[in-house]
Amino acid sequence: MRYLVHFVIVEDILEYFKKLVKENPRTDPAVVMSDDGEKFGMYPITYKHVYKNE
Repeated sequence: MRYLVHFVIVEDILEYFKKLVKENPRTDPAVVMSDDGEKFGMYPITYKHVYKNE
């Protein structure tokens, strides 16, 4: 999740969730993400991605 949230479109993240459910039919998959927020514009190269959509 850490690498998906900041760099892919929402639809790709939803597909990842669907894949988890399909691969683990007997469980209730849970995804937890913890991040320090560095990719919200402070991490190298992400300022353009986050704020300028380049």
